[in-house]
Amino acid sequence: MKTNSADIIERRYISWPKKHGTSVEVTLKGVYMKGKQSVDEYIQLTALANPHANIIYITPKGERITYNRLTTKLPTLYETKPHPHGIEIGVLERMLKETIYNDIKSFLIREFSSIGEKTALEILQKANLDSEKNPKNLTFDEIERLYNAMQNTKVRAISAKYITTIGKDVIIESLSKMFDPEFITAVTRKPAVYRGMPFIVEAGLAYGKPIEEFRVYRFANRVPLLYRSGECAITYAIREIDWRKYGLNGKKGETPTEPLIIMVHVASVWLPFTSESKEAIAPYPEIVKEIKLALKDALRDLAIYIKKKESLTYIGDKYKNLYGYGIELATHLAK
Repeated sequence: MKTNSADIIERRYISWPKKHGTSVEVTLKGVYMKGKQSVDEYIQLTALANPHANIIYITPKGERITYNRLTTKLPTLYETKPHPHGIEIGVLERMLKETIYNDIKSFLIREFSSIGEKTALEILQKANLDSEKNPKNLTFDEIERLYNAMQNTKVRAISAKYITTIGKDVIIESLSKMFDPEFITAVTRKPAVYRGMPFIVEAGLAYGKPIEEFRVYRFANRVPLLYRSGECAITYAIREIDWRKYGLNGKKGETPTEPLIIMVHVASVWLPFTSESKEAIAPYPEIVKEIKLALKDALRDLAIYIKKKESLTYIGDKYKNLYGYGIELATHLAK
């Protein structure tokens, strides 16, 4: 369980003519409903944020829905140790009990990323703990002091290479395949830092028919967030957008009336959620600010498109009017 790996009792090769892959079957007692916040929507959004996956979904009514993969390129994953600023006290307590190291200084250096000997001694000094003490013998009060000292000590941030993003081009392709709107744009921001933890915000916009209404799709590390939208950093950022600046109807704090889908993905090695259920990203100022900047970057592209579309419509109307006058003038001149 600790290493998340299997105990292999026997290894042998067998013939397997059946279709292969991962099949998920769940037996539940309940009412099957479609629409917003449904299983159907969750599967659809999972496919949207994971276009490398081929998903076959068979509904309780027997409908077969297939989301074909758009790319064969798999996300690149790198393994890293926990960062001291991104750990919860319960996890720290478990790590202390399970560690193979006999002194707390070695525990900090070997079990965490970004902690060297100098940083370890600084943490222990703030926590008023002996560096030679056995980690397994710490009391809960000592664990609390150690945890607080870890949070209040400046530690080097984890490299952004450990963050798995979707990518601007893939977001555009995925939105196009799923909704086929008249305009699409996407943005992948540069890494930002929250409490020493790097995170990256991505935003995609799909505008125009056949989209019929304004929708927001929220994702954390490629996982759809369907509930508690009012508590989420993504919603906080959207509320601060003045839509009129980008050619849309809707004041700051309101939602526009145009057919627009907003997709926001926040990726990090550790994300702060509002609860253990991980249904909403905590609205810390650094995260809200970065989401807002990503949305503004994407909305500027949309504003250029809307302005061009309005200009072409205006020119078209002018042409029609002039054409009508031209016909009338030609008729009079011919008399």
